[in-house]
Parts: sequence; structure tokens; C-alpha cells
Amino acid sequence: MKNLNEVVFMDNKLGGCFPSEIGKLSNVTLFDASKNTFIGRLPTSFVGLTGVEEFDISENKLTGLVADNICKLPNLVNFTYSYNYFNGQGGSCVPGGGRKEIELDDTRNCLPHRPDQRSTQECAVVINRPVDFLLHHINPNLRWFSLLHQLR
Repeated sequence: MKNLNEVVFMDNKLGGCFPSEIGKLSNVTLFDASKNTFIGRLPTSFVGLTGVEEFDISENKLTGLVADNICKLPNLVNFTYSYNYFNGQGGSCVPGGGRKEIELDDTRNCLPHRPDQRSTQECAVVINRPVDFLLHHINPNLRWFSLLHQLR
């Protein structure tokens, strides 16, 4: 998908888990999947988004770790992952920490020792419910995934 520069799924009532194939979009400079109901962990394949400058996955129900290698993407300028349920982040992903040249927003997650996070009770409701990735990955309601394939 050499001609695809921007992926904007913002506020489309999309859900399920992110497919690992998104990591193949190396030319994309803008990836915005904010304000949806995505669940689960970020795929490790997201490190393939080497061209991304603006990356927004805020206001979903994502959990797990925001890995260092995502925050070290070579062209990243702005990464917003606020209003989710992440409970861990690499050192490069901490706002004001490792990469000062990148705008990072981690508010309203479940990150220990970070300001402006969700309450323990609010976090427990989501984090303690495991996600069946296979069920959500093949869910026919994932119309955004078929949209992605149509763009190929």
C-alpha cells in the first residue's frame, strides 16, 4: 500500500482487536483510530509503522503495555494513547521522559505512578476481564478491517 498515507478511523463506532496487518502500513504518516471501542493489546507489529508521525489511539478500551519500540518509531512526532486502560509503558513513552521531542499523552489510563489516571476500581473492571483475541479478530462486525483490505 505505497499510496496510502493516512488512516483515519476516528469516531466510527469500530471495535474488536487491532489486526497485526496494520503494522505493514510502513508509508502511513497519520494513523488515527481514536474514539472507538477497540480492545486488547497493541500488536507488536505496530513497530512496522515506521513512517507514522501522528499516532492517536485515544478513547478506546486498550490494555496492556505501551511498548518502548512504538514510542521509538523514527518519524513519530505525536502519540496520544490517553483514555484507555494501559497498565504499563516503556520509558520512552513517559511524557517528559525519554523522548522530549515527541508529544505524548498518557492521561486517564491505569499507569502506576503517573498523574491523572483512572481509579483502581475503574481499571480493575476492564483489566481483569481477559480478551479472546480470536473471537474479536474474526468478528464480522469489524467493518474497518474490510475497509483496510479494500484500500490495498
